[in-house]
Amino acid sequence: MMNLTDNERDLLKNTWELFKEEPDNGRAILERLVEKYPKYVKWFPEKDMDKLTKMHVKSFTKVINFIDTNKKMYDKQVDKIIRKHKKEDVKIDMFDDFSEVLIEVLKEKIHPDDLTDEAIAAWRKLCQIIIVHVGPGL
Repeated sequence: MMNLTDNERDLLKNTWELFKEEPDNGRAILERLVEKYPKYVKWFPEKDMDKLTKMHVKSFTKVINFIDTNKKMYDKQVDKIIRKHKKEDVKIDMFDDFSEVLIEVLKEKIHPDDLTDEAIAAWRKLCQIIIVHVGPGL
């Protein structure tokens, strides 16, 4: 199983904190997902976008805070992600699409001095770890 290094965890936490400073950034991810992949509009209707944005930002924050440092809390969060997404009939390939869009939006919203190539690699690694952990449950 892949693990994050201490440096990768720091990069994730630092860039996520910068990203979260602007409240509309989280919404930008979901809006881009629907724009790029219109089939996802049924999961992300405009009327629910604020609520869904808050849920996804909160979930990412927990994953970033707990991965490799608090297995019990991380596993609890992954189980919650699986339950919610399974209930909505979300498939694992959708996580790949989300990961792609997440990286695109991070690159647009965070200054390149802060979102270095190393930080982008850490984000890609995190997304793959999540997919590996969530996939079997879907």
